[in-house]
This record gives sequence, structure tokens and C-alpha cells, in this order.
Amino acid sequence: RPRFDWQKMKELWDFSKWVLGTHILVYLLRYVDRLFIGRMLGATSIGFYQIAFRLSQYVGIQLRFVGADVALPLYSRLQDQREKLRDAYLQAMQFTALISFPVALGMVAAGPHFVPVILGDKWLPMVPIMQVLALAGLIGGLEAVGSNQLFPAIGRPHLTTRLQLLRLGLLLAMIYPMITNFGLIGAGVALTLSAAIVFPFSLKLAQGVLNCSSMSQLKVLFVPAASSLIMAAVILVSRMGPASEPTLFSVVWLIALGAFVYVAALLMLDKIFGQGITRLIRRRLGLGRKNTD
Repeated sequence: RPRFDWQKMKELWDFSKWVLGTHILVYLLRYVDRLFIGRMLGATSIGFYQIAFRLSQYVGIQLRFVGADVALPLYSRLQDQREKLRDAYLQAMQFTALISFPVALGMVAAGPHFVPVILGDKWLPMVPIMQVLALAGLIGGLEAVGSNQLFPAIGRPHLTTRLQLLRLGLLLAMIYPMITNFGLIGAGVALTLSAAIVFPFSLKLAQGVLNCSSMSQLKVLFVPAASSLIMAAVILVSRMGPASEPTLFSVVWLIALGAFVYVAALLMLDKIFGQGITRLIRRRLGLGRKNTD
């Protein structure tokens, strides 16, 4: 018969209160910067910031959906098999890095061409803001399939809540003086710095949960990061040559060049350091041999 079980209710609340707290903190993190911008700089600045935020955070937002739909149930299923859980976590971080790093650094390098061609010259003031926020989007994408899903999946949602609370506290401490001294770009720097400061703490907490060192976690990010830096450097050099003027042709050329350089650098560095990225991509695309685990 249907009955009310206080013990089960308590168990559910002990878990759900942290999830609820995390959602509230994430909501505040999403809008507190705009509140300060609106009060201190006005509606025009909010418009620039909003478009820059949407462009720079698009990949990270999509990865949050992937994390909730794929990573969370996977981690939950493997929570009692710590070795497999660790491997799944590292592979998820590595696969995410393969997407997040080139998008973020490509946006930083090609943003001054992309914005005037796609959106128009009137949006040029938002370019430096978008470049700064792209780095915050990079960190957000990694966390979206990493610690943000790992801790709730293994029954420790309070760790995610504490990380988000720390990030909100840092943002609130920095955003007013940053806007006062540096204007709109200061808001983007405050948001990015708050994410960058908290990210090592998330790696450290994951280390304790998975018995996986922070260096091991950073190691899986090295090849995508290095390949993306090479790509960004080539794009910056190319912008000084024939593609110096922002035109549709130059944007297409920079995207094509960046994609080619990134893939070439990725294959070369993966072969040198032997991180198995090529095998990972083939397996995820269903091109390799089926995994029997």
C-alpha cells in the first residue's frame, strides 16, 4: 500500500538539498555579472556583454546537456568500480578538451575577424570581452562533463555545491572593483578568474574521490591544449598576411587553416606523447573495434 516513509524522505532530502543549492548558485552565477553591469554601465553594455557571453559560452552550454544526459548516468553506473570510473572520467575530460580548447582559442585568435564579418562593425567593442569569456567557456565545458557530474553521481553532491559557492564568492569579491577600474571587460575578467581559480580545487577533489592525481588529469588535457595553442599562433600570424582584412573570405580561410593545423598538430603530438587520442576518437565514432568491457 502507498505509505509515507520519513526515513526515505530524509535520504532523498539529504541528497536533493545539495542539488537544489547547486542550481540556485549556478543561477546566481549566470546573472549576477549582468546585474552589476546594468547598474554600473547601463543597457548598451549589457547588450554587448550578452552577445559576447552567448557566443563564447555556446559550446560549454551544450556540453552541460551532454554531461547531464551521458556523463552523469555513466559515472553513477560505475561508482562502485573506481578503476573504470576513473578511466571514464579521464576519457570524458580528454574528449571534451578536444572540442573546447580549439573552439575557445580559435575564438580568441580569430574573433577580430569573425565579429565584424558575421555581426557587423557596430559589435566590434565586444571582441575583447568575447575573447576573455571564451576562456571561461573552456573551463565551464571541462567542468560540465567532469566534476559537476562526477560528484553527484557518486553521492557527494555537496562537493559541487561548495565549489559553486566558492566561485560565487570570488566573483562577488572581484566584479565591482574590476568593473570600476576596467569597465565592461573587467566583468569578463572577473567571471573568468573566478572559474580559473576554482578549477584546480575541482581537480583536487576529483583526485581524492578517484585516487587520480591532478597531474594525471592535466596530462589528458595537454595534447588538445598544445595543439590549440599552435593553431591559435598560426591564425594570428596569418591575420598579419593576406587575411589581414576582415572579409568573408578571410574568415573562411582562417577557419579552414585553423582546422587543418589543429588536426595536424593533434596527430603529431599524440604520436609523440602516446596518449591514445586517435584510438579514443575512432572508438567514440564507432570506427574502431568494439569494446567488450
